[in-house]
Amino acid sequence: MHPPVFLLSLWEMKILLLPILFLFQADPVAQEIETIVSKSGLGSAQLGIYIAESRTGRILFEKDSQKERILASNTKILTCAAALDRLGPEFLFETALYIDREGEEATLYVSGNGDPNLSARVFDGDPTKLFRKWASELRRKGIRKIRGVVLCNSGFDQETRPPSWKKHPQWHWYAAPYGTFSLNENCVDLLVGPGRPGKAGTITSIPKTAYITLRNQTKTVTGNTSKPWGFDRKDNQNIIRAWGRISTLMKPKTYWVSIHDPYRFFGTVLLETMKAEGLSVSHSIQINQEETAKQYTFVDRHTSPLGKSLQICLTVSQNFYAEMILRTLGKEAEGFGSRDNGIKAVDSFLQKAGVRQYEQSDGSGLSRGNRMSARDIGRIFEYMEDHRHAKTFRNSLAVNGGSSGTLRKRMTAASYRGRVQAKTGHISGVSNLSGYIKAGDGTSYVFSFLMNHWKKGSPHTLQHKLCMYLIDHRKNR
Repeated sequence: MHPPVFLLSLWEMKILLLPILFLFQADPVAQEIETIVSKSGLGSAQLGIYIAESRTGRILFEKDSQKERILASNTKILTCAAALDRLGPEFLFETALYIDREGEEATLYVSGNGDPNLSARVFDGDPTKLFRKWASELRRKGIRKIRGVVLCNSGFDQETRPPSWKKHPQWHWYAAPYGTFSLNENCVDLLVGPGRPGKAGTITSIPKTAYITLRNQTKTVTGNTSKPWGFDRKDNQNIIRAWGRISTLMKPKTYWVSIHDPYRFFGTVLLETMKAEGLSVSHSIQINQEETAKQYTFVDRHTSPLGKSLQICLTVSQNFYAEMILRTLGKEAEGFGSRDNGIKAVDSFLQKAGVRQYEQSDGSGLSRGNRMSARDIGRIFEYMEDHRHAKTFRNSLAVNGGSSGTLRKRMTAASYRGRVQAKTGHISGVSNLSGYIKAGDGTSYVFSFLMNHWKKGSPHTLQHKLCMYLIDHRKNR
């Protein structure tokens, strides 16, 4: 005999399925977040949104989270996390001075591994501070004349800019070149202020150097605001032109203009500093691909920890730092310092973090060829949450309403200040924010908001509303 067959009506099926349907109803939190996104006014923007509890991994909300988006400076997350994982925060950048001495004369030999920190930012406004220390030490040793300097670029390639940066004018500080020997982030700091009415404005260079030629074509004018003015520099030259009109009411302000050829810049300012400190100098600069320095007499070594460099890179989003870190990572991981080897080392880290699908073409994100999904950015933050260097990574991120960094002016109300630790990312048509949020009840979230190609609306406004919702939503229930 066959068992009896029971036919259910449509109504009976609905009654039986109600408990199951209830379980799959949309989470009210996800619904509320979707409403915030839908009302953002970003229209046809390409979004990638991922939000999860950082400890449990429970996903609160996703929107196109598996589609690759342009990362902009969120690329620095990849570079810095990989460097921290491979090298650790105590890894040292080193720049060492040796001399080949004959009596009171000496040739300087400098070796290094790509320290980005020889700058006014780190040396209390004086990028030549280390060079002055070296001059003092040489005088103490009885050296009176410098025959020249040899920069030993052993173990690194000679690339100073990725091919993908071609459309960015070389003089912009955010597209500054990189090199094993780099000074003041390969920029001159130009302090600009008004002169006398009708005369040129005042412009002072730090460091003071003959390496650049400054053509001051500005004019000081009376009035409440400065008229359009600015700087430019032709590619592959070091002639900087200042142009336009400067108001007599303008307060002096510092601007940054990058230089061409970081190695020659480093060597020139080093020798100029030696001369300014009382040594006789022959201006001979050689760049040597061999490590010849260590066969000569050691004089001094300056070191900078990686942890400090990561904080500058991520907090203020300094492209130069990211590119320098990437090359040094490549050298330590693959035996030769280059952008390609750095990217290879980043890939090894991402494989461990569970990230498989992405594109990377530089260390900083200035190139539009850096792409990854919001979910995979989230994976990196989740991986670093339990990492042995989790505290260093988290404390290197910008903090909303903090004293410095790219989030210092964002979400500054007292109830929100200090609850977002994240990395921003901006290039034309791209506005990203990814990191950690600590909610009012102590819950920690990982998030990635990737926003590309919007034509209207404000990505920042949406990012703020999402962050504030996550901070508040539990206490409102």
